[in-house]
Amino acid sequence: AEVQALQSQINPHFLYNTLSSIRSMAKLQGAEDVAEMVTTLARILREGICAGEDISTIGASLKLAEDYFKIESFRWEGRFTLINNIDPGLYDLPIPKLVIQPIVENALVHGLEQKSGPGTLIIEGELKDKEIILRVIDDGYGISQKTLEHIQERLEQGTSDIEHVTISSSNTTTSSGIALINTHRRLRLLYGKESGLRIFTWPREGTCVEIHYTLERIE
Repeated sequence: AEVQALQSQINPHFLYNTLSSIRSMAKLQGAEDVAEMVTTLARILREGICAGEDISTIGASLKLAEDYFKIESFRWEGRFTLINNIDPGLYDLPIPKLVIQPIVENALVHGLEQKSGPGTLIIEGELKDKEIILRVIDDGYGISQKTLEHIQERLEQGTSDIEHVTISSSNTTTSSGIALINTHRRLRLLYGKESGLRIFTWPREGTCVEIHYTLERIE
Protein backbone atom coordinates (compact mmCIF):
# COMPACT_ATOMS: atom_id res chain seq x y z
CA ALA A 1 0.00 0.00 0.00
CA GLU A 2 2.83 2.41 0.81
CA VAL A 3 4.55 1.62 -2.49
CA GLN A 4 1.34 2.34 -4.38
CA ALA A 5 0.85 5.58 -2.46
CA LEU A 6 4.35 6.72 -3.31
CA GLN A 7 4.09 5.76 -6.96
CA SER A 8 0.54 6.86 -7.73
CA GLN A 9 0.04 10.15 -5.97
CA ILE A 10 -1.92 11.51 -8.89
CA ASN A 11 -4.20 10.04 -11.52
CA PRO A 12 -3.58 12.03 -14.70
CA HIS A 13 -6.19 10.42 -16.97
CA PHE A 14 -8.03 13.72 -17.14
CA LEU A 15 -5.04 15.25 -18.94
CA TYR A 16 -5.34 13.09 -22.06
CA ASN A 17 -8.20 14.93 -23.75
CA THR A 18 -6.59 18.28 -23.01
CA LEU A 19 -3.24 17.16 -24.42
CA SER A 20 -4.96 15.81 -27.50
CA SER A 21 -6.67 19.16 -28.05
CA ILE A 22 -3.39 21.06 -27.62
CA ARG A 23 -1.70 18.74 -30.11
CA SER A 24 -4.47 19.27 -32.67
CA MET A 25 -4.31 23.04 -32.28
CA ALA A 26 -0.54 23.02 -32.60
CA LYS A 27 -0.66 21.00 -35.82
CA LEU A 28 -3.35 23.25 -37.28
CA GLN A 29 -1.15 26.26 -36.57
CA GLY A 30 1.95 24.60 -38.02
CA ALA A 31 3.75 24.29 -34.66
CA GLU A 32 5.13 20.82 -35.31
CA ASP A 33 7.66 20.98 -32.45
CA VAL A 34 4.87 21.73 -29.98
CA ALA A 35 2.76 18.90 -31.38
CA GLU A 36 5.68 16.48 -31.03
CA MET A 37 6.34 17.59 -27.45
CA VAL A 38 2.70 17.08 -26.49
CA THR A 39 2.62 13.64 -28.14
CA THR A 40 5.74 12.60 -26.25
CA LEU A 41 4.38 13.93 -22.95
CA ALA A 42 1.13 12.00 -23.44
CA ARG A 43 3.14 8.82 -24.02
CA ILE A 44 5.11 9.42 -20.81
CA LEU A 45 1.90 9.89 -18.82
CA ARG A 46 0.22 6.88 -20.36
CA GLU A 47 3.10 4.42 -20.06
CA GLY A 48 4.80 5.72 -16.94
CA ILE A 49 2.04 6.88 -14.65
CA CYS A 50 -1.43 5.78 -15.65
CA ALA A 51 -1.05 2.08 -16.39
CA GLY A 52 -2.14 -0.14 -13.55
CA GLU A 53 0.94 -2.29 -12.97
CA ASP A 54 3.63 -0.97 -10.64
CA ILE A 55 6.41 -2.97 -12.33
CA SER A 56 7.71 -2.27 -15.82
CA THR A 57 10.78 -3.44 -17.75
CA ILE A 58 14.17 -1.82 -18.09
CA GLY A 59 13.56 -1.34 -21.81
CA ALA A 60 10.25 0.46 -21.28
CA SER A 61 11.74 2.58 -18.49
CA LEU A 62 14.62 3.59 -20.74
CA LYS A 63 12.14 4.63 -23.41
CA LEU A 64 10.39 6.87 -20.88
CA ALA A 65 13.69 8.44 -19.88
CA GLU A 66 14.53 9.01 -23.54
CA ASP A 67 11.11 10.58 -24.11
CA TYR A 68 11.69 12.93 -21.18
CA PHE A 69 15.13 13.83 -22.55
CA LYS A 70 13.57 14.50 -25.95
CA ILE A 71 11.04 16.93 -24.48
CA GLU A 72 13.71 18.78 -22.53
CA SER A 73 16.08 18.86 -25.51
CA PHE A 74 13.85 21.37 -27.28
CA ARG A 75 15.25 23.94 -24.83
CA TRP A 76 18.92 23.11 -25.41
CA GLU A 77 19.38 23.18 -29.20
CA GLY A 78 21.62 20.12 -29.18
CA ARG A 79 23.67 21.18 -26.21
CA PHE A 80 23.39 17.85 -24.35
CA THR A 81 23.72 14.25 -25.51
CA LEU A 82 22.12 11.11 -24.06
CA ILE A 83 24.00 7.84 -24.54
CA ASN A 84 22.32 4.51 -23.77
CA ASN A 85 25.00 1.89 -23.07
CA ILE A 86 22.71 -0.74 -21.54
CA ASP A 87 22.93 -4.18 -23.13
CA PRO A 88 19.60 -4.93 -24.89
CA GLY A 89 19.77 -8.32 -23.20
CA LEU A 90 18.74 -6.55 -19.97
CA TYR A 91 15.70 -4.83 -21.50
CA ASP A 92 13.20 -7.50 -20.45
CA LEU A 93 14.29 -7.50 -16.80
CA PRO A 94 11.75 -6.03 -14.35
CA ILE A 95 12.07 -2.62 -12.70
CA PRO A 96 9.57 -0.51 -10.72
CA LYS A 97 8.00 2.23 -12.78
CA LEU A 98 9.43 5.74 -12.74
CA VAL A 99 12.86 4.84 -11.40
CA ILE A 100 15.23 5.78 -14.24
CA GLN A 101 13.44 8.95 -15.40
CA PRO A 102 13.66 10.86 -12.07
CA ILE A 103 17.40 10.17 -11.92
CA VAL A 104 17.84 11.39 -15.48
CA GLU A 105 15.87 14.51 -14.55
CA ASN A 106 18.20 15.20 -11.64
CA ALA A 107 21.25 14.74 -13.83
CA LEU A 108 19.92 17.21 -16.37
CA VAL A 109 18.53 19.90 -14.10
CA HIS A 110 21.10 19.82 -11.30
CA GLY A 111 24.15 18.59 -13.17
CA LEU A 112 24.34 19.41 -16.86
CA GLU A 113 22.31 22.62 -16.82
CA GLN A 114 24.61 24.01 -14.13
CA LYS A 115 27.64 23.86 -16.43
CA SER A 116 28.50 25.99 -19.42
CA GLY A 117 28.89 24.38 -22.81
CA PRO A 118 27.92 20.89 -23.98
CA GLY A 119 27.42 17.90 -21.71
CA THR A 120 26.86 14.17 -21.86
CA LEU A 121 24.56 11.88 -19.90
CA ILE A 122 25.25 8.14 -19.99
CA ILE A 123 22.96 5.32 -18.82
CA GLU A 124 24.59 1.95 -18.28
CA GLY A 125 23.83 -1.21 -16.36
CA GLU A 126 24.77 -4.75 -15.45
CA LEU A 127 23.40 -7.89 -13.84
CA LYS A 128 25.58 -9.39 -11.10
CA ASP A 129 24.18 -12.71 -9.95
CA LYS A 130 20.66 -11.60 -8.99
CA GLU A 131 21.44 -7.93 -8.43
CA ILE A 132 20.67 -5.31 -11.07
CA ILE A 133 22.86 -2.19 -11.07
CA LEU A 134 21.95 0.75 -13.29
CA ARG A 135 24.04 3.92 -13.50
CA VAL A 136 23.11 7.41 -14.62
CA ILE A 137 26.33 9.35 -15.18
CA ASP A 138 26.71 12.99 -16.13
CA ASP A 139 29.74 15.19 -16.71
CA GLY A 140 28.04 18.19 -15.17
CA TYR A 141 28.62 20.47 -12.22
CA GLY A 142 28.88 17.82 -9.51
CA ILE A 143 28.26 18.50 -5.81
CA SER A 144 30.35 19.25 -2.75
CA GLN A 145 31.13 16.60 -0.13
CA LYS A 146 29.05 18.50 2.44
CA THR A 147 26.00 18.56 0.18
CA LEU A 148 26.47 14.88 -0.64
CA GLU A 149 26.41 14.05 3.07
CA HIS A 150 23.12 15.95 3.41
CA ILE A 151 21.66 14.03 0.48
CA GLN A 152 22.69 10.66 1.86
CA GLU A 153 21.32 11.53 5.29
CA ARG A 154 17.92 12.49 3.88
CA LEU A 155 17.77 9.42 1.68
CA GLU A 156 18.42 7.16 4.64
CA GLN A 157 15.75 8.92 6.68
CA GLY A 158 13.28 8.54 3.84
CA THR A 159 11.12 11.36 5.15
CA SER A 160 9.16 14.03 3.32
CA ASP A 161 11.56 16.71 4.57
CA ILE A 162 13.35 17.32 1.29
CA GLU A 163 15.63 20.20 2.23
CA HIS A 164 19.03 19.72 0.55
CA VAL A 165 17.85 16.58 -1.26
CA THR A 166 18.83 17.62 -4.75
CA ILE A 167 21.91 16.91 -6.79
CA SER A 168 22.76 20.57 -7.04
CA SER A 169 25.29 23.15 -5.98
CA SER A 170 22.47 25.13 -4.37
CA ASN A 171 20.40 24.34 -1.31
CA THR A 172 17.03 24.88 -2.95
CA THR A 173 14.09 22.57 -2.39
CA THR A 174 12.65 21.03 -5.57
CA SER A 175 10.34 18.28 -6.74
CA SER A 176 13.43 16.39 -7.86
CA GLY A 177 14.35 15.99 -4.19
CA ILE A 178 11.00 14.37 -3.57
CA ALA A 179 11.65 12.09 -6.54
CA LEU A 180 15.00 10.96 -5.14
CA ILE A 181 13.51 10.06 -1.77
CA ASN A 182 10.48 8.47 -3.42
CA THR A 183 12.62 6.32 -5.70
CA HIS A 184 15.02 5.25 -2.95
CA ARG A 185 12.16 4.44 -0.55
CA ARG A 186 10.22 2.39 -3.10
CA LEU A 187 13.29 0.31 -3.94
CA ARG A 188 13.90 -0.38 -0.24
CA LEU A 189 10.26 -1.36 0.33
CA LEU A 190 10.18 -3.68 -2.66
CA TYR A 191 13.64 -5.24 -2.52
CA GLY A 192 15.07 -4.75 0.97
CA LYS A 193 17.53 -2.50 2.76
CA GLU A 194 20.47 -3.35 0.49
CA SER A 195 18.60 -1.84 -2.44
CA GLY A 196 18.17 1.85 -3.27
CA LEU A 197 20.25 4.72 -4.63
CA ARG A 198 23.96 5.29 -4.19
CA ILE A 199 25.50 8.60 -5.20
CA PHE A 200 29.08 9.35 -6.20
CA THR A 201 30.22 12.82 -7.22
CA TRP A 202 33.26 14.75 -8.35
CA PRO A 203 32.77 18.52 -7.88
CA ARG A 204 32.76 20.37 -11.22
CA GLU A 205 33.40 17.08 -13.02
CA GLY A 206 30.20 15.07 -12.71
CA THR A 207 27.96 12.73 -10.76
CA CYS A 208 27.04 9.05 -10.88
CA VAL A 209 23.81 7.77 -9.36
CA GLU A 210 23.61 4.00 -9.02
CA ILE A 211 20.26 2.19 -8.83
CA HIS A 212 20.54 -1.11 -6.94
CA TYR A 213 17.86 -3.79 -6.61
CA THR A 214 17.48 -7.55 -6.92
CA LEU A 215 15.44 -9.76 -9.23
CA GLU A 216 13.47 -11.06 -6.25
CA ARG A 217 10.94 -8.81 -4.52
CA ILE A 218 10.11 -8.94 -0.83
CA GLU A 219 6.76 -10.62 -0.23
